[in-house]
Amino acid sequence: MNSMLFQRYSERPARSNRGAVLITALLLLAMITALGLFSATRASMEQRISTNIRDNANIFFAAEGGIHHGLQVLKNLFAADTTNKVNIAMGQPPVWSFLLNGATLPAASNYYCQGCDTGAGTVTSGAWLTSGTQVVSRTFTQGNLDISYTVTAWNNDESSNTTAPCTGVTSATTDCDSIIYVRSEAYAYVAGTTDALAYAVQEVTVNGNAGNSIGLISGLSQEFANEGKTSTAVDVNEIDAGSLAGGATI
Repeated sequence: MNSMLFQRYSERPARSNRGAVLITALLLLAMITALGLFSATRASMEQRISTNIRDNANIFFAAEGGIHHGLQVLKNLFAADTTNKVNIAMGQPPVWSFLLNGATLPAASNYYCQGCDTGAGTVTSGAWLTSGTQVVSRTFTQGNLDISYTVTAWNNDESSNTTAPCTGVTSATTDCDSIIYVRSEAYAYVAGTTDALAYAVQEVTVNGNAGNSIGLISGLSQEFANEGKTSTAVDVNEIDAGSLAGGATI
């Protein structure tokens, strides 16, 4: 009798141990599954971040390429203009009047500047007019993205300049100081769609120069959408409402 009681009593812990091992195994399996899910989610997130960085870099350089493309086009047009040839021959400064078709100054418009949200404010000095001359536009494919850039040009506000030959000049279509503003806007789309994934804008102040050869001097102020400023060797002054209201300087 005692032997049977002892035997029954000794068998109960064995059954309890088997249950504890099963529970422990299930807990370990749950922990491993959670770690695996976390690792997979983290890897997917890192991949998306890398893709976003790549797309933003592509669109930034597309906008920069648009600036260089536009400047080359403008250089050729500037040198070929008949009025500029006459001005240079007579010792007068060459101008951009052949290019411009902006609205009458002053005109309210959105502006882009370092440290400012896109379209955060308006200026009435005619710095960025609501219309302008399209210099060049291109679309190309990079991987699974369709990337496009459009380069446009505007006249700066010369109405406050009382020095000849700018005395009395208030028209956005008449240039008298050889200075214009050029903006390159670039967009990235998933191939075959129209929803923009990324956007970047770069802006330059361009001064036509006539010396031994026709050249353009650009003071670059650029903003990468949502990423702040990137400086370059030719970055002179930021383009903002304050600096533009009194006329651009290079």
